[in-house]
Amino acid sequence: MTRFACQLYKHYRYQQVPQAEIIESVKDRDVPACLLRLDTQRMEIADIYEFPVNYFVSSPQFIPRRVASEGADTAIALSTDGYLSCVVLHLNPERNQLDRAEIWLFDGSALASGPLCKLHHPELQLNFTLHTAWLPVLTHAPETYRITPLEDYGETVAHYSRLFPWRVTRQVRQLFSELLHQLDAD
Repeated sequence: MTRFACQLYKHYRYQQVPQAEIIESVKDRDVPACLLRLDTQRMEIADIYEFPVNYFVSSPQFIPRRVASEGADTAIALSTDGYLSCVVLHLNPERNQLDRAEIWLFDGSALASGPLCKLHHPELQLNFTLHTAWLPVLTHAPETYRITPLEDYGETVAHYSRLFPWRVTRQVRQLFSELLHQLDAD
């Protein structure tokens, strides 16, 4: 656990396990990231894949099969009848920085078998995605809350375009701008 993460959650009121207990349990060993499926009826891990050390997994997304597999008629079968895509980042321990971003694809019903494929390109630059955003209080948004994509993302895109002009090419900025304006009009 990083110092930043410790500070960020030091006084988090919804904490279930004391921070000191977590730190003590992992301080002398490398704890690999895991992708798992939890059987919520039994509250047991039903399937798990352990990533290699120095790999960080983020943003798992379920992708249903185009046509359901034969026999996938129960809720559990349907919930695993597809694929999981994940953003996977590699930390180079010698330089203590992320040096490789990939997208890994898993069979949703066989996580322990490992990824079906790994997608990478030298120019692929990914970072943490929006679902990792931290909220100070757990509440529901009021029904009257409406914000356009341009209001939501416009400033961020502009900021990172100035900060990393070599990563956010003109074509990407233009495409994002067009999509935002399209969504804004809807």
